[in-house]
Amino acid sequence: MLKQTKYIFYKIINNLIYNISETLCIFKYSKNYRDYNGIFLDLDHSTTHLGDRLFLWDTIKLINSVNKILYVSKNDTLTIEFLKIFNIKFEIFDGKIENILTVSLKPMFLYKLMNNGWNALNIKYLDYFAYDGPLSKSIAYEFSLGQDLHTKIPFKMNDRNSFQRNEKIVLFNNYVDSGSFRLKFVDEKLLFFKCKKFKSMGYQIWHVGSASDKKSDKNFYEFVDSDLRGKTNIKNIIKYFLENRITEVVSYDNFFLHLAELFEIRSHILFRGRFTKKARNKHFNSVNLGLSRENSKINYLTKL
Repeated sequence: MLKQTKYIFYKIINNLIYNISETLCIFKYSKNYRDYNGIFLDLDHSTTHLGDRLFLWDTIKLINSVNKILYVSKNDTLTIEFLKIFNIKFEIFDGKIENILTVSLKPMFLYKLMNNGWNALNIKYLDYFAYDGPLSKSIAYEFSLGQDLHTKIPFKMNDRNSFQRNEKIVLFNNYVDSGSFRLKFVDEKLLFFKCKKFKSMGYQIWHVGSASDKKSDKNFYEFVDSDLRGKTNIKNIIKYFLENRITEVVSYDNFFLHLAELFEIRSHILFRGRFTKKARNKHFNSVNLGLSRENSKINYLTKL
């Protein structure tokens, strides 16, 4: 509880100072991104998670496609692992490279200001809630700066294994890393009912999650065929998608929703909701569609 309170306080102060800085136009980077020789993704902070990297999919692919260099910190193991999984080219930033744009996320602004001083104003901070439309594509459109590169977006997942599916597999996940308090306002049984429906249609249900998820979960899932909780990791799960093994996804609005959209696989999502209509609309129209390629394949679960 104390940790969550500290984070909320940090977030309020961060947003306040960031908004003031943006209003005063004191950020110093050039908005003509073509002037830079490369991009340094500076994402190594506790406020960021794997989904934040996934939202940058089209931007990262765009940078690679125009032969600009993508840099990451040697300490940012999460970004490095993410890029390696998808075989994306990058180099380690040594702090001595000139004429590159440092890109970070808005939640990191106060942290950067406290640790880097005025140098923090040379960084471009992405505010995911400032974009309209599908998030990944919207960010990439900003970086493309011209219709000639717009035609490259979105970047589809072309690296999938083309072998024929012999099984119909549902990837089932019912855990969240953030916003868990919102679970009190939704009926988790909708996820179970959907899995049972697929089970009756001959699908296999693969249950994924961490070892701690399994340990703290006292439910018995009689419809599950393969309990992979604690036995697999994100790298292995992405590999299942790359191998074209996953047919459907049943989950909350979390990382697995975005992974399904990227791979253009139908997902059945229990939306955890938001407290305001504005926030709900932002998620339905931008965040939840963050990785949609052309047509979204999200089916929201609303009733039994």
